[in-house]
Amino acid sequence: MNKLTQYKPFSAFSLFDSELHNLFNQLSNHRSETKWVPAVDIIEADDHFELHAEVPGVLQEDVKIAIEDNVLTISGEKNVDTKSEGRTRHRVERSSGKFERSFQLPETVEVDQTKADYKAGILTISLPKAEKTKPKEIEIKVG
Repeated sequence: MNKLTQYKPFSAFSLFDSELHNLFNQLSNHRSETKWVPAVDIIEADDHFELHAEVPGVLQEDVKIAIEDNVLTISGEKNVDTKSEGRTRHRVERSSGKFERSFQLPETVEVDQTKADYKAGILTISLPKAEKTKPKEIEIKVG
């Protein structure tokens, strides 16, 4: 009777391969346990600040924006389908769960004029500067 042997092209490195595989899996598993925090860019223009937050996979209705005591807080929840009925998941790298980011705003922000837009997984918050803080050009008169 012939016995079938599984082909293992790296069998000479089986111990190394096994250790490398274990390390990779430990690193990958660690990634799935980390808390998800959206990346944020903050940009300043002459008349406003803009905050761009990456929130891919988060529904617009699951994002909340609040400003209290000059602190802007973005919070929400990202839900990733983890149901595997009748199937085996070999890897899960997409993060899910609740998130919250807070930013101290300068006193010069007109909080009442703040606007938010959500498009293609990017949340954009526009924070206008108060009129008195905008740069002003002063004309020099020749006397």
